[in-house]
Amino acid sequence: MSGMVILARLSSIYSVCSESAGVAGKAFLLLLPSSSSRSSDELELQWFPTFEFWSGLKMSVLLVRVFALFASIAFVSLRFLDSHTRQLSIGYISVFSLIFMFASPVFIIVPNGIGTILGVVQLALYYHYSSKCDESSRESLLVYA
Repeated sequence: MSGMVILARLSSIYSVCSESAGVAGKAFLLLLPSSSSRSSDELELQWFPTFEFWSGLKMSVLLVRVFALFASIAFVSLRFLDSHTRQLSIGYISVFSLIFMFASPVFIIVPNGIGTILGVVQLALYYHYSSKCDESSRESLLVYA
């Protein structure tokens, strides 16, 4: 009997989810522009406010997180640390944040540089070995039994 109750509940949850997905899909289709009948300016005017809203929302959340971090550091340092320890800890936090801020491009450049070097080595090896191998010495990678 309890199995039937579980199946009935799952069925009702499934139907609610299905109906919700259908409504959301129909709402999206109403908002989805037809690119064949509208110019690019109309498309930009339609989607630009939506993009600005969500990007502004993401930036607002990021700004709130930064202020919360700053407030928590200020609270902890003023409440629990003496003057000398406060100066040292805030100094270390400042140094680490500056290092991460200015060193972040290095972490992007280094993998790209290594990838470039490895790509050049791969091309050199291909050029070197492809000229030494003719068609008669190549074996098939697939062997059929």
